[in-house]
Amino acid sequence: RVPKAAKKKYDWKRTLRYVVCPGLCLGISAYVELVVLMGEVQAQDWGTVFLKTAIDCAVYYPIILSTGFALNMLMAGRDLSYFKEKFKQDFFPTWIAAVILWA
Repeated sequence: RVPKAAKKKYDWKRTLRYVVCPGLCLGISAYVELVVLMGEVQAQDWGTVFLKTAIDCAVYYPIILSTGFALNMLMAGRDLSYFKEKFKQDFFPTWIAAVILWA
């Protein structure tokens, strides 16, 4: 058993800060992006599916990742220099993982 003093109370503010706020912003932008993409590329064959996936990977993912990184760091109270450093360090590995997942 874990002693009561060792247990930490769940930090709901942190959850709201890191998940809900950026999630809402990014979720709304994903919806808008999908509506635009569906309107512009309307065919429904396998080539179109691959084209839409490629457009997502090349155009939307960099935007959403950058926005997600920025929102999370702003919510955490980080400064711009920290954002630049983390962005340089984490953007490309995260983007490549997303491309591999969906491509």
